[in-house]
Amino acid sequence: MAQIIRRVEPPSWWAGMQNNNLQLLVYGKNISQCDPEIIDDSVAISKVSKAVSKNYLFIYLDLSELKRAKTIEIVFRYKGKKDLVTNVKSGVL
Repeated sequence: MAQIIRRVEPPSWWAGMQNNNLQLLVYGKNISQCDPEIIDDSVAISKVSKAVSKNYLFIYLDLSELKRAKTIEIVFRYKGKKDLVTNVKSGVL
């Protein structure tokens, strides 16, 4: 089941923010059927919430270890298989 990410909000943010928590809104057809994963020691997924619409997914990130600007890769798995990858960017504060 190939998914297509139509939008990620916010598409970027500042590294070193006072609040270390960030909510991402991901929009794509049936994206809520996928499980997001980040393989990066500086960013962790703290929570994932599905919206009423199966085309939206909220991903809550813990950025407490993020110290520098970088591109973060989010892998979306459908039934355990890698289905889709998208990138979001943090900037320098």
